Amino acid sequence: MKKFVISISIFIGVFIVALAAAYFYLTYKIRNNAVFKIKENTSCIVMGSSHSACSVDDSLIDNLENFSRSGESYCYTYIKIKKLLENNPNVKTVLVELSNPFIYDDEEWLWSDKYIKFHYITFSPFFTFEDNKILFEKHLKTFFKVYPFFIKDAAKKVLTKDYEYAYTNGGHLKRTNKMIYYEQPSHLNNTVMGINLKFLDKIVDCCNARNVRLVFLRSPMHTDFIYWQNEDQFQQIKKDRYSEIEFLDYGRIFNTDEYFADYQHLNQNGAEKFSKILAHDLDSIGALKVEN
Repeated sequence: MKKFVISISIFIGVFIVALAAAYFYLTYKIRNNAVFKIKENTSCIVMGSSHSACSVDDSLIDNLENFSRSGESYCYTYIKIKKLLENNPNVKTVLVELSNPFIYDDEEWLWSDKYIKFHYITFSPFFTFEDNKILFEKHLKTFFKVYPFFIKDAAKKVLTKDYEYAYTNGGHLKRTNKMIYYEQPSHLNNTVMGINLKFLDKIVDCCNARNVRLVFLRSPMHTDFIYWQNEDQFQQIKKDRYSEIEFLDYGRIFNTDEYFADYQHLNQNGAEKFSKILAHDLDSIGALKVEN
């Protein structure tokens, strides 16, 4: 029995070492080969989740590219900004979506199977130990749960030598021009826990360290959107933590249904109208200027 226990222990130890070795090898290969180069005439990038993905049509704005991705928490936005700025000195302005829902730590966005598989397996090679600690301190089991999916995705990247990252996660517009009405909760139960905001702080520090202009953007939201209920809390957090950051606020710019796909996203018509407004305003503050 003792020999059996020793054999099992050795097997488990070797297995754990093999898993760790695979993780570190694949991470190393991807980190050292990843490509984050974008167009040389791009001076401004837009980052965020589905709000900015649906609102900013970068085909209508010169020298701007939209890298927003649906369901993206700031932990992934931070990694993308960090790598894009490291590899593209032509980027001088970063627009980050800051809207009312994003002051909260959304359990689904941060730790659900759907979003952790969609986002984490893509960007985990660029997370530091500290980043992982912040993200998984509350739900450590989620890391081990997503590990097999990371190995599969990373191995595929290494074997196919597909290391392109810059253009795999851009904005996606909602092409419908019909407003979808769905039932919203009567009130908000969310509590600010701070993980999302910790990574937003890291975004601020990253842009400051590279002397890159950071601008917060609030895309248009429907006047009946439930998250307007936390406007006082939103404004207080913005004042307490980010009073030095420029803020372009278009939250209530549209007050008719014709521009919305649902309560929080613009439709095609709304995106076109808003993007033209945004282009004018960004040009007026010099955010679209390309340095020679």
